[in-house]
Amino acid sequence: MGVPRNVGRLYFALHEKILGRKVLLCIPVLVFLTGCGDELIQGVVPNKVYDFRDILMNFTGGILGELILVIFNPALIKVKERVSKT
Repeated sequence: MGVPRNVGRLYFALHEKILGRKVLLCIPVLVFLTGCGDELIQGVVPNKVYDFRDILMNFTGGILGELILVIFNPALIKVKERVSKT
């Protein structure tokens, strides 16, 4: 559940710097790299196991979160504008 919520945060953070649809391409790459880093750390820690399936699940969660974000984007932008005005 944490990955889709973080995709939203990542979207709004990157949206200020990267305009247009480029941000939609950056998010899956960053989610994938974060999953790889997490699994590399788990591969080093005792009693933890490196598993590529976990990376794929993180990536899938990131893609689903991004799809949800794209679907609800107009509503989210309105909420963000209302919050920033107050």
